[in-house]
Amino acid sequence: MALKTMVVELSGLPVLRVDGELDGPAAVELRHAMSVASEAHGIHLVVDLSNTSYIESAAIGALIEIQVSYLERGGRLAVTCAPGNIARILEVSGLADVVPLFDSVESAVAFLSKR
Repeated sequence: MALKTMVVELSGLPVLRVDGELDGPAAVELRHAMSVASEAHGIHLVVDLSNTSYIESAAIGALIEIQVSYLERGGRLAVTCAPGNIARILEVSGLADVVPLFDSVESAVAFLSKR
């Protein structure tokens, strides 16, 4: 399944919706989409993985890299995903220790709005 990304705005914050499988080549696309969103929309970003069916370590690495970039600029990244395999992979990988995980976009937006 081809990766699809789209940035929408919710309560003034950008939300990068990611649909499809995040394998190695798609991780490059994800990294690019997050960088573009970062440049265009400021220091906070929600990455919505609710419609992501598969994730590899390269994509997890991209999420960590962009979080470091946001933190250096005084911002934050938040990730949303439905409970299940993707959420479990993100927790087991240690991503949850670096990037806050939420089960809804609204929760992630509320968290970042307080920053």
